[in-house]
Amino acid sequence: MLTACGAWLVVLGLYFIFLRPPLLPEDLRFMGVAGDQVRSNTPGLEVWLQRVFIVMGGFITGCGVLTVYVARVAMPLRLRLRLRLRSTC
Repeated sequence: MLTACGAWLVVLGLYFIFLRPPLLPEDLRFMGVAGDQVRSNTPGLEVWLQRVFIVMGGFITGCGVLTVYVARVAMPLRLRLRLRLRSTC
């Protein structure tokens, strides 16, 4: 289960890096403005938001990779060590 959660985080992070647009239609509806108004009033907003989502996606992907590592390597290693300690006592 932990491996699946880590894989989901990796996929989610890659979505934010490669597929998510800077402004979604619901963002514009929430702000109550048209996309052209946003572009003319704040010309660098979309570029900045794209960078924000790339950084956030990288962080999410890194957390996913770490989660998969813990699930596949660190937890089984700990279990083997615990079993080995129990057999020597």
